[in-house]
Amino acid sequence: MNCGFNLADGNGFVTRRDFAAAIGSVRLYLEHEPVLDTLDVNGDGTIDYFWYLCALVGELSAARRLMVERLWKKLPVNKKNMVEISWLHKNYVAEAGHELSMFLDAWDTRKATGGAAMGVGVASRFEVLNEWMVPVSVKTGYDTAFESYLTQHWPLDD
Repeated sequence: MNCGFNLADGNGFVTRRDFAAAIGSVRLYLEHEPVLDTLDVNGDGTIDYFWYLCALVGELSAARRLMVERLWKKLPVNKKNMVEISWLHKNYVAEAGHELSMFLDAWDTRKATGGAAMGVGVASRFEVLNEWMVPVSVKTGYDTAFESYLTQHWPLDD
């Protein structure tokens, strides 16, 4: 899910209001708002977005996470360990037009973490790249197939 709120500080916590607005923007609705208490791990009225993602889609296996971390280390990151969304747009290699459209929509610079609409440089953290890779991983049977996917779509020099 494209979160639609600013996680640029990297801590992953957002207000309840922003969280509810973001999930509402993708037509997920809360019938019982007290359910959000389970995501308020600090008891301060904020939602732990990364905990929500882990609960929703799980995490990559250790081997697959290592593959994505290796990919991340090859990306041109800034001092805050963030990569330009525009760089991701330019360098993602899709097999078909619909796949590229899905990628560009998921990484819409107007909505992405730290996006231009928020007045911050357009960049993304590793956690957001990981969020994109988890669903791909679920659809890929073997680690070698997942590694092949990464090298086909991110043909980075060693």
